[in-house]
Amino acid sequence: GKSTLAAALSADGFRYAADDMAALLAPAGHLMPWPIPQSVKAGSWRDLSAAYPQLDDAPVGQLGATQTTFLVAQDSAWHEAPRAVGALIFPHFDAAAAPEAVRLRPLEALQRLLLDRVWLGDLTASKNVERFLAWLEATPAFAIRYRDVSQARGLIDQFI
Repeated sequence: GKSTLAAALSADGFRYAADDMAALLAPAGHLMPWPIPQSVKAGSWRDLSAAYPQLDDAPVGQLGATQTTFLVAQDSAWHEAPRAVGALIFPHFDAAAAPEAVRLRPLEALQRLLLDRVWLGDLTASKNVERFLAWLEATPAFAIRYRDVSQARGLIDQFI
């Protein structure tokens, strides 16, 4: 659901910066674009086909038991300047749940980051830890739960 949400938001005017991996530049914590192709599972193709007609002809591969294809960012995405992070969003697709956005405390955001294969760089230097924690303290974080991308967009619009 995260890649599908990122693709839908990109089609809706948001700038695509990264999928599955993002780099923050110290000391200000600006997001460095890393627009690798987005892995889109077969269940999302119908929802994205109007915005991405190339999905109809894209090569299909297998990721375990799931069919997947990739959306490739425009070359210009690689040349975007680093930019400030407005918020951390931890999305969760749940077809049965009511849409919800919950503001996370910095410690909760850190816990979620650590559970998602985050690499925090050289933490042997206390200044790096202090910078990162100060950035995290200043950056709003939200957990959102949604049934479809339009609901997710509505939730995101509330805090951007």
